[in-house]
Amino acid sequence: MAIYVRFNHGRIAKTKEISCDENGVITVDLDKNHNVIGIEAIGIGQVTLARLMQKARVDAPKVDLSRTRFGAFQEAAVASSGI
Repeated sequence: MAIYVRFNHGRIAKTKEISCDENGVITVDLDKNHNVIGIEAIGIGQVTLARLMQKARVDAPKVDLSRTRFGAFQEAAVASSGI
């Protein structure tokens, strides 16, 4: 499973890999001022938002988490049309 939590709609300047192990991959998208834009986790099971932020080493005390949206995505199978 993959999940992406977006905190704001700023422009992503850099993606930083935080962890990559048998429990999955966690990356953090940053803007040019190193503010967090979003967190991506790939290959993880169920996780709370608080735990994901902890694993990503992200602290967002001024972010209104009630407006934060996140979604889970599954890999889409791509089929060749043979054309």
